[in-house]
Amino acid sequence: MSSKLNYLYFFLFYSVFFSCNNSEEVTVIGLWGEAQGTTYAIKYHGIDVVNYQHEIDSILREIDQSMSTYVDSSTISRINNGAGNVIVDHFFVAVFSRSQEISEITQGAFDPTVKPLVDAWGFGTARRDSLTQVPVDSLLKFVGMDKFQLSENDDTSSISKLISMAQLDFNGIAQGYSVDVVSNFLLSKKISGHLVEIGGEVITKGRNSEGEKWKVGVDRPVAHRDKDKLQAIVKLENKALATSGSYRKFYMKNGKKFSHTIDPTTGYTVDHNLLSATVVTDDCMSADAFATAFMVFGVDKTIAFLKAHQQLGIEVYLIYEDEAAGLKTYISAGLKEELEEQN
Repeated sequence: MSSKLNYLYFFLFYSVFFSCNNSEEVTVIGLWGEAQGTTYAIKYHGIDVVNYQHEIDSILREIDQSMSTYVDSSTISRINNGAGNVIVDHFFVAVFSRSQEISEITQGAFDPTVKPLVDAWGFGTARRDSLTQVPVDSLLKFVGMDKFQLSENDDTSSISKLISMAQLDFNGIAQGYSVDVVSNFLLSKKISGHLVEIGGEVITKGRNSEGEKWKVGVDRPVAHRDKDKLQAIVKLENKALATSGSYRKFYMKNGKKFSHTIDPTTGYTVDHNLLSATVVTDDCMSADAFATAFMVFGVDKTIAFLKAHQQLGIEVYLIYEDEAAGLKTYISAGLKEELEEQN
């Protein structure tokens, strides 16, 4: 579901399904598929585990029906199209509520009400050449979590717009949430060792079938050449990882580069040297959203934010461009032992 590009690869997926017939009779299952406008890959192992692809596909379709702006009949599309007070499911409530929290923590750097700006800059569901030239500043009055009201009671939850032109876009958080939901499904089946990846967002539980930490690769942030070359490999255990980058989704107009990363507080595309932000934390929904926010912040503001919010338990790997030295990186202290940069 994410419109942003996350460049992650994980290792040790050897086949769609196979068993390791050792003395413990451990079964290892690898699943691949398409969902939410991207691909997914899942690996899990255990004693006599079974293939849950049908159930997982069903879960992902439910989430799409709730929060995909590319599904005309989805809940979020109905809200954006002005359906009035709309009943929402538990998926929607969880993502909306966490979005409110992270928007407040980041002082609006993460804000899923940014959709009017996303569309105006040509990165949404509308074609860029079909948009009217509405001044960006005039769209800011439609942006902000306070433009929506979530009502909850024992039986149902609903959401309504307080401004008719306000719109929601969960692309910067819903894919991470989907990863968490699939992981929780596997945990409900007593599968404690697994890795779930959707569109580059990853969560790991336990260790892999060889008893080692899971290994996840972070792509080198280059627009075209060496696009499949890894910048780093991260070892994970019971952690989630998400990467947001601005180096492949952009367009040129009148000789100027416009990144798809939009600052919801100013209404303009960002113009700094941070190329990608990788976040490691406990849940993938939070990792996804904070990676989006940090791409708005830039390097210095992200580092300052982490120092001021150590209680959040967030680690980062930032890749940025230095005019004199080329690519440079920042690795937070808690990640240094788990991350190996590649030549």
